[in-house]
Amino acid sequence: LIGINWENTKQTVNSKGVKVRSINGDVVLEIPSDVYNKWKAKVHTNKGKISHRTELLNNSDFDIISTYEIELQGLINYYALAINVYTKMMSLRFFWQKSLVRTLAGKHKTSAAKIYKKYHYRTEHGRNTIDIEIKRKERKSLIAVFGKKPIERKDNVILDDNVKQVKNNRTQLVERLLADE
Repeated sequence: LIGINWENTKQTVNSKGVKVRSINGDVVLEIPSDVYNKWKAKVHTNKGKISHRTELLNNSDFDIISTYEIELQGLINYYALAINVYTKMMSLRFFWQKSLVRTLAGKHKTSAAKIYKKYHYRTEHGRNTIDIEIKRKERKSLIAVFGKKPIERKDNVILDDNVKQVKNNRTQLVERLLADE
């Protein structure tokens, strides 16, 4: 498999130097640090600050939120078998959410705090999400949510390494969906 570390676990020793039970000798899957660093670098500047993504500034808010969610959720789904998926992906989701808010703030030429106030929603399970809802006449509303799906390790996942390229056409997704009204 590409991009997954196979590790053989070691004996665990607590702070007092006493050996404790662990999963010694088992082979585990982990998310490689170079993959984590590559995805973290997509939303960080060279100086280490979280930044906006300029390539998305001309898209609608719905498209921006959808793009962030689709890209990160695809990575989370790919590494769902990894033992450290929760710890690595929660920090990535934090960085990506900050970048998402800054991208929307850059688009609207306002502060990140105002964007966060406008789009922030806390789910019943306590997750902080960024969502937008576009109401349509006599049809279901269009909803884009970043961060709604929980990050969980899964035991039975089928991996597909065929990555499909998504091209950004001029027509906005929202315009095409609203044209069907």
